Amino acid sequence: EVKSTSDANSDLSGDGVPDIAVNPSTINFPNLDAAAGLEATEIVVVTNQGTADLHISDIYINDDASPFNVNVISSPLIPPGGEAQFTVTFSPDTAADNLGLVYIDSDDPDLPTAQVELNGVGVAPVIEITPNTYDFGTLYIGCEQEQGLSIKNTGSADLIVSNFSFSTASTDMNFDSVEAENGPMPWTISPMSSIEVFVDYSPMDEVGD
Repeated sequence: EVKSTSDANSDLSGDGVPDIAVNPSTINFPNLDAAAGLEATEIVVVTNQGTADLHISDIYINDDASPFNVNVISSPLIPPGGEAQFTVTFSPDTAADNLGLVYIDSDDPDLPTAQVELNGVGVAPVIEITPNTYDFGTLYIGCEQEQGLSIKNTGSADLIVSNFSFSTASTDMNFDSVEAENGPMPWTISPMSSIEVFVDYSPMDEVGD
């Protein structure tokens, strides 16, 4: 008498396949103050929904210079029905909308590289001075010329201008903070706003400045 052995062989490890599942597939980190050095951490759970052991070979970020960082997974081998986890940290160093991807390499035949999308916003002031260089050219002695300087905040938090350091070997140049309009320092410049100050040049001799 010949009896079926299919049930007895169904548990052999070579008969199954691993099947990876990642949760969450997208992480939206909270907005963080970059100037304060804050960071946020989220947990990613990797589950094996298949019928054979799942082997995780690598986990990495698509951009080494990004403000995201990933740590090692709790177990690189996940049995059927089991799970492991790793964390992703967001620590911005400037004002920016940051996008990233975590890649998870495994031996899942259908999805050899799973992904987790990362989103995070760094909040910080960013100063922009326009122009950053200027040539007054040649002026007649006794004439005067002034050049405006725009101080703009291109960041996403208030910019505090507390002081100016104005250095020149010439007495022919003077800095004008336009205090009548800008008020006394410190100045608070809101995001995407600007104020204007001036440098005055009035040559009193023929020596170049």
